[in-house]
Amino acid sequence: NSFRKLREKGFNVVTFNDFISDEDFYDVVKKSDVILAPLRVYTRSDNDVVEKYGETVGSGVIYNAVQFAKPLIVPSEFKILNEFKTSTFTYSNAEELEKILKELIETDKIKKAKEEALKNSDRFSVEVLRGYFEKKVLHWLRNI
Repeated sequence: NSFRKLREKGFNVVTFNDFISDEDFYDVVKKSDVILAPLRVYTRSDNDVVEKYGETVGSGVIYNAVQFAKPLIVPSEFKILNEFKTSTFTYSNAEELEKILKELIETDKIKKAKEEALKNSDRFSVEVLRGYFEKKVLHWLRNI
């Protein structure tokens, strides 16, 4: 309802209530300024075991941030790699989330966050990861 109200005020906010195709998802993310991931940090898997995103189960949100070089907004309990802290905003409650969104909308903070997201994404480029793999992993394997 809050996002609908923002849309009514003229903000370009896209939400989905149902599953969407990968193609539609990628199209929306490419056009977006930021990825808001209102994750339930604690979740249950098929066997009713409580899982925690970022510790015992993964989330595609980090992959999307790297792939599309977008800033993130996530709950404060969500574990973020140090490499992403300069382009990630965290919130503990609805009021903090609202404050973050207002700052991004009303100031030039989004521009800086997008620049940082691009830098952070470059840290995980194929070339960088290949160099890491060749230097660290292959070296380690050769010395076993």
